[in-house]
Amino acid sequence: MLDKSGGPGSLGPSESFSGLISQTPASVKTVFNAAEAQACIKAALDAKQPVNFRGAGHSFGDHCISDGGVLILNADKSRFDLREDHSVLVSGGFTWTELERRLNRHGRRCPVLTNWPDVTVAGTMAFGGFGCSSYSQGSQVDNVTAIELIDGSASVRRLGPADHDLWGVATCASGRLGFITAVEMSTQPLAPHLAQFTLRPPSVEALTQDLQAVASAASGRFEMMMGQIDLNGFKVVIGQPCEPSASTSPALLGPDLGARDWRDVSMPYADWFVTMQERAFKPKTAYIWADYVVAEEHLAQMLKSTHQMAFAHPGAVAWRPRTRILAMQTKAQAPSPQLLSTTRVKNDGILYGVGVYLEPHIEDDAAVQHCRHTLHELLETCLGFGGRPYLSGWHEPDAEIIADDDLSTAREILARQDNDSLMNPGQMPLI
Repeated sequence: MLDKSGGPGSLGPSESFSGLISQTPASVKTVFNAAEAQACIKAALDAKQPVNFRGAGHSFGDHCISDGGVLILNADKSRFDLREDHSVLVSGGFTWTELERRLNRHGRRCPVLTNWPDVTVAGTMAFGGFGCSSYSQGSQVDNVTAIELIDGSASVRRLGPADHDLWGVATCASGRLGFITAVEMSTQPLAPHLAQFTLRPPSVEALTQDLQAVASAASGRFEMMMGQIDLNGFKVVIGQPCEPSASTSPALLGPDLGARDWRDVSMPYADWFVTMQERAFKPKTAYIWADYVVAEEHLAQMLKSTHQMAFAHPGAVAWRPRTRILAMQTKAQAPSPQLLSTTRVKNDGILYGVGVYLEPHIEDDAAVQHCRHTLHELLETCLGFGGRPYLSGWHEPDAEIIADDDLSTAREILARQDNDSLMNPGQMPLI
């Protein structure tokens, strides 16, 4: 059994994170360094066996399990090189929690952490990685200068943003291009405290207005921003790492934001890192989620639809819906492929990631199917005004409806790199 930190108990290598998919691999190999990973991949490819990769196993579908192939468990934490320029080269098997804690001991921190940081560095590199700091720092990929991976010929390659299309596929195709062994990324100074301010809008319409107003007014003053909908209502959260003396200063808000009814909280930065993590897992629960990316002008329609479909239903209490909204800006020097290429969302202003998370009882088939249908309908709504899925876990039958020139290019690149489609096979609606 694989003891997965952050997962629902001890997940065996045949189990998906959602609890809804189970497959049996022909063999399971745990690797502790890049050389071991390369040897395993070469042996599998020579034998024409499909090979899947699993880090923390936090995947919406079947990428981190294997049906009759070789499953590689990434336990590689052999490399941690913090350099004089404050960049770090780190093995892909580190979770973001482990990396953040280690950087903190050296007075540094990660520029962007996802809402669930007990995923591996290599895992989020296969999707881009967004968090509440994406408001100011872009995606996790935006802060990466290079990755090392083992490709479909079992060769070790080093890629960076200058590799254009190949880089975009490497950081958005769910590991289909290869097994990421190491990541080189920038870091930031560790601030001792975090000033956090919370606003409670009364309705989904007010939430949209507040999110857009705050996103414009807080730019340059606050690093972190997030909106949330749950069964308790609506909220907007902004945060800024700072010195303790400034953590509750009204000057941080300024006159434009200060006129609102904010609740302020000061806390050590390390404490915030704990509170931002997702809730504890519940037994016999299916975890069903999807994330969508929309342009600013369509945020109101997306949130209204999300609220109606996921929260207004009489059975919503049973599946404990939550929605998180992230304002996202890309860094000009390293545009994220998820935002500017694969998702094909027009990027004239701030983009918004809308994540919808549902937790029905795993034995309630009607609730599970309803939740999946809800996310399917939200995808159609999102696509209807030019949005795109980011993590589109339950939309497998509709792969072709989001096909475009960029996706065709990605498919061609993958076909050239892995003619037999043996690298990390599984449902990948975007590719």
